[in-house]
Amino acid sequence: MPRYYFHFRGSGANDLDGQDLPDDAAAVAEAKVVAGELRVGRNDSSEEYIVVTKENGETIHEEPLARLLEAVGFLAYTSRRAPTSLCARKPNRSRL
Repeated sequence: MPRYYFHFRGSGANDLDGQDLPDDAAAVAEAKVVAGELRVGRNDSSEEYIVVTKENGETIHEEPLARLLEAVGFLAYTSRRAPTSLCARKPNRSRL
């Protein structure tokens, strides 16, 4: 079974032990659960992430701890556009 490591970018905490999980999807799911628990009572502007790496050091996922960053990432992913383009104002052509 592969071993995954859950590091905290922003605080500098590194996971030295890791956790055996069946696959990448299980590791990402674990990061989402842990991040959800850590978000409670946390500053929404936090720039901390849980970074999931494989045993070989390859990063497979970064889960933000700030709810705001999570929402922007979700919108960018679902729309397939950069977050800044989601906020761009378009002219109201009905008044022209």
